[in-house]
Amino acid sequence: MVALLVIQDSRIEHHQRNMVVQERSIQHDAGTAQINARSEAPFNTTNSADMPSIKTTAQAEVKAPSSNFQKIIQGSKLHYIGVHESNASEYTEDEKRKRHKECSEQQTQQVARQQSAVEDCWDYAYRILKDPENQDVIVQINSQQPVSLILTSYESVKWVLKGNVEQVKMVYMSGYESSDLSLNVSASKTKIFGSFYESLNCSRCMPSPLKYFDEYEQSRIPSHSIEQWFGHPLTSAQGTYKGHKFYIN
Repeated sequence: MVALLVIQDSRIEHHQRNMVVQERSIQHDAGTAQINARSEAPFNTTNSADMPSIKTTAQAEVKAPSSNFQKIIQGSKLHYIGVHESNASEYTEDEKRKRHKECSEQQTQQVARQQSAVEDCWDYAYRILKDPENQDVIVQINSQQPVSLILTSYESVKWVLKGNVEQVKMVYMSGYESSDLSLNVSASKTKIFGSFYESLNCSRCMPSPLKYFDEYEQSRIPSHSIEQWFGHPLTSAQGTYKGHKFYIN
């Protein structure tokens, strides 16, 4: 009788162990099924909150423009002009040389007359400004076809458009200091935008969501970015540290 009870107890324990193993196997299969279900679920591209936020350097610095520049400048040639500052207030190089020569001759005569020279000819010729308030940069439009302009400067200037200004579809000004525009044509015909680091002082400019930029060196003009922002490649690019007059042919 005792032997029979021992055999029955061992059978019960074996049966219980089998049930535990089966239960663990079922749990493992269920876990595997959940993992497979997660991996096979489609990526939800409609919920931006679930998507990773990845930005390029350009995207991080410049927001997408709200105005459709590509439509505005459609059918026109896109031209870029960049300066650091205007030199309209200065004498031309020929005028400087002439002033220096005149001053030197006058000093020679004063010495001959035993009179003291009262002026430094170098300062007189090269440092004195012709018109201190003049910050104009003239853009002469010679083109007979529609054009759009990107005009940039570091210091504040006054862009003055002359010539065939009726051909200008858009003017986009940008730079560190705010600049202004002189354009003798109805604002309804020409779209004018401004984007500056300092406050926008251009009375006729519509604000732009693009970050300000200014560059005058040919190798550093952001041609690729400009094509992305405006949806149009540059036809020409001009630039100099100090500038007073440019031509669009």
